[in-house]
Amino acid sequence: MSDLLLELYSEEIPPTLQEDAKNNIAENFALFFEKNDFKKVVSEIYSTPKRLIFYYNNLPTNIKTEAKVLRGPKVGAPEQAIQGFIKSNSLDPKDIYEEETDKGKFIFAKTKKREIPVVDEIKKNIPHFLNGLQWRKKMRWGDYDLSWGRPLKSILCLFDKQTIPFNFFHLTSTNITYVDGPLEDKAVVIKDYIHFKKTLNDKRIVYDNAEREKLITKHIQSFLKKNDCELEINNKLLKQVINLVEDPIVLKGSFLKDFLKL
Repeated sequence: MSDLLLELYSEEIPPTLQEDAKNNIAENFALFFEKNDFKKVVSEIYSTPKRLIFYYNNLPTNIKTEAKVLRGPKVGAPEQAIQGFIKSNSLDPKDIYEEETDKGKFIFAKTKKREIPVVDEIKKNIPHFLNGLQWRKKMRWGDYDLSWGRPLKSILCLFDKQTIPFNFFHLTSTNITYVDGPLEDKAVVIKDYIHFKKTLNDKRIVYDNAEREKLITKHIQSFLKKNDCELEINNKLLKQVINLVEDPIVLKGSFLKDFLKL
C-alpha cells in the first residue's frame, strides 16, 4: 500500500480560517477516495498557524477501471463541449463515435478496462482541491494571482517518499518543508512522513492540534495546583489559542489595577 503527505506552508493563518481550510481540503480528499472506492485509507490531518498537513496511508498503487460506454454531448454541440468531454474522460479523439438514440444523435466513447496510477490522479486533482477552497477572508500579495488566507510560501507533496511535482499558480510542489531559523525560515529536505514528524518535533513544533490542547491544559492545571488557585477555562478561547502558536507555553503575568478602569 502507498502513502501521501501534503503540507501547505504559509504565513500565520487565523484560527477560524485554519479550521475551515483544513476541513474543506480534507473533505475533497474524502470525496476523491469515495469516488474511487478506496475503503481502507487511514488519515492524519493537522493544522498550525503556518501549516496545513494531510497524511493518508493504505492507499492503493493503482485505480482499476472497468470497460464502459460514455455518452457525451449531442452531435452538433459546440466544439468546446466535445473537447471538454474528451479531456475530462482522458479519451483519444479517435475513440469517439456517433450513435442515434430516442433523444437524438449523441457522441459516445467506449473505454477499456485499465489500471491508472493513483499518483497520476492525485497529481491532477490536488490543484483543483486547493483552487476550490472557499475562504471567509483571503488576500493577494506581490504580483501573484493566487488568493489565500495568508501568503502561501511552499507546498510539500510526497507519494511513497517521492516528490509529486505539480504547479499551483506561482508555486511548484517539492520535498522541502521550512522551520524557524536564526534570521529566516530554514529549508529542510524531507524523506518521508516519519522524517517529517521528527523534523518538526526536533524544532519544538507541535503539529498535532489535540496535543497542543493537552499541553496547554496540562500546564494550566500544573500552575493552578502550584499556586493554589482556580480557573474556569473558556473553551471557546482555548480552541482559538490552540491554533495561535506552534509551541504553546503557559505564562503568568500581571498589570496595574488602574488599567481595569476606562
